[in-house]
Amino acid sequence: YVSDYLAGAHSEILTRGRVIQIQHVDGRQLPVFIRIHETKADGDHFFTAILEDLSSETMLKDKLEEGAAMLHAMAESNPSGLFITDASGSRNVFVNEELCRIYEATTQELLLPGSWMHFIHPEDVSIVQQAMGQAMAQQSIGQVVHRVVSRSGKLRWVHVGARPLFKLGEFQGFIGSVVDITRYKIAELEIAAERERLYEITRMLPASVKYFDADGRYVFVNAAVERTWKKSVDEFRGRHYSEMLPGSMLLIVQPYMERAFGGEEVRFNITLPSEAGLRHFETTYLPHKRGGRVIGMTASAIDITEIRAKNDRLQVYEQMIESMSEGVVLASRTLPEEIHYVNPAMERLLGRSASEIRGQE
Repeated sequence: YVSDYLAGAHSEILTRGRVIQIQHVDGRQLPVFIRIHETKADGDHFFTAILEDLSSETMLKDKLEEGAAMLHAMAESNPSGLFITDASGSRNVFVNEELCRIYEATTQELLLPGSWMHFIHPEDVSIVQQAMGQAMAQQSIGQVVHRVVSRSGKLRWVHVGARPLFKLGEFQGFIGSVVDITRYKIAELEIAAERERLYEITRMLPASVKYFDADGRYVFVNAAVERTWKKSVDEFRGRHYSEMLPGSMLLIVQPYMERAFGGEEVRFNITLPSEAGLRHFETTYLPHKRGGRVIGMTASAIDITEIRAKNDRLQVYEQMIESMSEGVVLASRTLPEEIHYVNPAMERLLGRSASEIRGQE
């Protein structure tokens, strides 16, 4: 620089100055801005050099460029579609490649005013607009699930999350993400359809059938449960069994349920009060296992009140027959007429035991 100046180009150099590299004592190369001033006195020339350290400014610029490049790389490698809009909310100022893939559009197309709104399913436009308005009014993150129709006509489900940007109280636009949840939504719809089919299949069963997840929350109940408890399926779904069962019943069944959730198949009888009196149920808890881990539990309860009443009556009749002094023989009505039962009085009359008589014609 000095040699350039002394060579006669000093008028231009004095006007503009120059950025040069100097070597620090520690070996680093530092950028500096140098300007040389010429002073003449007593026929002599004096030069004053002013150096401005540009290393901090350069480092800041490099950091900003590095950060911008990193953010760009992160945005392009992100599995979610990313966007930033202007203050109108309808024009994108930034989109990444994943967003272009979801809509099957180019970056230039998605940067056109209102372009992304054209891909929203017509029935969902009002839902999206309402979510955007609410997010801006509350200055909070807005979330909405809606359908989009890509350029090829393919229907996709997306989950959109957006946050309004403000600067000095002024709305600047939205920044957000778009996640393609099509396969999850399809699976959700298929599960709902399967649940509906299961409900129809089990609707006519007299037994109450329930399915719980691993945390003890209702996933499914059949119509018999609705009839017994006078509650709809939706009132059960997602609720923990401890919220739905009366306290007296919970005390009885909870130990059995804990055993089932521990992986044990449990069967037991239970008697419960009802408007028509005491009802008797034969109950089964079957744990649902996958890979050695319990992921749910099926519970069924069959009302055996009538069967039990008949058995009780039969036991009474049997006791009456057993105590009779007359001999009683029960035999089949079809040939061969085999004897199925004799009472003690008949054993005494014949002088033979029941085991000897049973099965004879």
